[in-house]
Amino acid sequence: MRLLETAVVPAAERKQLMDTIGDLRKKIVEEEKAKMKANQGAAKAEAEALAEGVAGPFVAKLLDTEADAKVLEVAVNAITAKLPEAAVLLIGKSKALAVLAVVPTALQAKISAADWMNKALQAAGGKGGGKSGRAQGQSKDPTNAAEAEAAALAYAEGQLS
Repeated sequence: MRLLETAVVPAAERKQLMDTIGDLRKKIVEEEKAKMKANQGAAKAEAEALAEGVAGPFVAKLLDTEADAKVLEVAVNAITAKLPEAAVLLIGKSKALAVLAVVPTALQAKISAADWMNKALQAAGGKGGGKSGRAQGQSKDPTNAAEAEAAALAYAEGQLS
């Protein structure tokens, strides 16, 4: 864009090029919003299906759906609506690795959302913050998602079993 602004181009052509670039940027934003909405719907459906199969006091899962922090929020809300007494930690993988943990008050004496989330992110080289009831964080490198999921499962089993 800066090259276009400083390039020697007739004013009418420059305006046309700038308008075209502006239109393309708007299309990109619209496509990204549509993709986000689709991912939220897919993550919610995946989370609801996951909640149906839970028998224990916790859920710790790497979502199959591409997910960032906003998508994880939708998925965690879907699970906690069906399982209000369960501790939930979901991991989303996209450009980065995102983790969101929610622990109901009844389980906070046994497991802290912040500690649980940090155990998962330590395995992936990330970090985050939060409190005993809710915590979130991320890692810039999503390649260690499976290790983060394994660490989250091991920690929860150790604390809640």
